[in-house]
Amino acid sequence: MSLPKFISSFGQFIAFQTLIFGSFLWLYYRPAYQYPNYATTNIKHERLKKAPSPRLIFVGGSNLFFGLDSELIKAQTEYHPINMGLTVATRLNFILNEVKPQLLAGDTVVLVLEYQQFTVPGNAANPQILARILEQRPRSIQYLNLEHWKLLFDKGIQDNAGIALRAAVENFVARKPILLQSDGYSKYARRYNQYGDLVMFRDEKPAQGRHREDLLPNALNYSVIHKNIDTLNKFKEYCNSKHVKVIYSYPPMPYSQYSKKKLIAKKFDRLFRERLNIPLINSQEDMVFPDEKFIDQTYHMHSDGPSLQTQKVLDSLYSYKVKDASNFEDLKKSNL
Repeated sequence: MSLPKFISSFGQFIAFQTLIFGSFLWLYYRPAYQYPNYATTNIKHERLKKAPSPRLIFVGGSNLFFGLDSELIKAQTEYHPINMGLTVATRLNFILNEVKPQLLAGDTVVLVLEYQQFTVPGNAANPQILARILEQRPRSIQYLNLEHWKLLFDKGIQDNAGIALRAAVENFVARKPILLQSDGYSKYARRYNQYGDLVMFRDEKPAQGRHREDLLPNALNYSVIHKNIDTLNKFKEYCNSKHVKVIYSYPPMPYSQYSKKKLIAKKFDRLFRERLNIPLINSQEDMVFPDEKFIDQTYHMHSDGPSLQTQKVLDSLYSYKVKDASNFEDLKKSNL
């Protein structure tokens, strides 16, 4: 075959494959419609980019997504709250990478991390969840490291290929291509507020019995915990170089979960106080609430739970600032 014919045939092959892949995406790609919770990553990053100083940036997983009342923070303080919490499944390295590029001098980062962030390696993200978040906000690809890429191209391809194929077939059968459902996220917008807080369970009690898990492990993997604490200490060093303050608050926990594994919880506390170079502004007991404030004894609070959690964090922050005012030059200016 001559070179011109080869180039022509190869070009036709590429064009055909592109047509097939494009048609597949047209049928499948509707992330804001199919995964509205993850679509809030756009709200969160937009606020992280544009919110003026002084800023309180909350970093964690779904305990913040469900349980932070940003409007309460705005009403009681001069700070502009930014709720970056979405899911624990992306793990520690990804959620820290998300905020680092947008940190400004004078910011205060409040880490509110679930215990699961310390029981698995910081890069051990759920590849399906990573894929969903990248679908919502392709620019988040910049927060991936080598380990994330390995996950996505190994187990991630296996997990997501089947999901994508089934979704494309279902959409084709239902005749619902993306151009016919452009409103997508808007129909779910009432679930969230302008800060990216999930508010749908604040006026209605959710159904119980759907999801239960132990929030604390039966035993500690000290090697993994030490590595994740070291990751936080490195994050603190980075923030210091940017003139950003970092503090740590314990996540909310149902009373039954805490009382059942109090000894394990205290081992966590001892490790944090011995190895973590970030100030802890409260105790574990400060953040223990009655079981009825939670959905299925998870970290997820409902009804007045978010306002209770947020007020506890604000009270802890105020107490810490009074004790260590040298770290907060704006103490006299703030209502906090």
